[in-house]
Amino acid sequence: MKKDMIQDIWEKDKAQKKEISMRDIEQAIRPSIRHQTFTFKIFIWIWLLIIFATLVLNGMNISGYAINPPMLITHLILTLVTITFGIYGIHLLSELRIIEQADESLLSVLKRRLRFYRSKYEIWNLMMAAMIPLLSFALNSYIDNQNGIYRINRPLIFFGVTLLQFIFCYVIIKIGQYPVLKEIKIFLSDLEAQILEGTQKLTGMKKKWRQWAIILAIIGTLLLLWGIWRAIQFGR
Repeated sequence: MKKDMIQDIWEKDKAQKKEISMRDIEQAIRPSIRHQTFTFKIFIWIWLLIIFATLVLNGMNISGYAINPPMLITHLILTLVTITFGIYGIHLLSELRIIEQADESLLSVLKRRLRFYRSKYEIWNLMMAAMIPLLSFALNSYIDNQNGIYRINRPLIFFGVTLLQFIFCYVIIKIGQYPVLKEIKIFLSDLEAQILEGTQKLTGMKKKWRQWAIILAIIGTLLLLWGIWRAIQFGR
């Protein structure tokens, strides 16, 4: 439906050999903007569920390591960090709602949204990259709890794998967001120039992005599972 709308506007104004109006461009772009907002809200809610799962595990670890002060303090600190991440995620949902409901021109909304993704959402990206090692450690601590005792037999390898997990997750997150940021830049360019050339080319670009997304998702999931398994193995 969205593709047909863009195509109709493009062909109509091309046939009439006139400049496409700002209203026509906004009409073609708005459905994509609404879909972007919905997609990012879903992503945030998925990460909030991961945060909740980590909090549950940390709660069990706080109880399980009550007689082990170093581990108890560690999990208390990690719990506070995880709660902070969760609060920030809820704040982001509120920010997205404000941007979505702003009584501004689409051009202003897109510029505001781009600043949001480059600043506040970038902080979220770092937090979420850190969440996977936090979840892995919480799970590892719970599984390897030996009567309140936990040992990391190979500390350097363990922390090396944890760092690799963080870097890998951050890179995957950034790759996954590239199409959205690229789309916003194209929309901004078309609105400022009052054309639909970039938007018209998005359909073909999105097909390629979807193919790569599927491939990267499979590779990423396998590597992530391998990283969690190795972290557990080195923690023993």
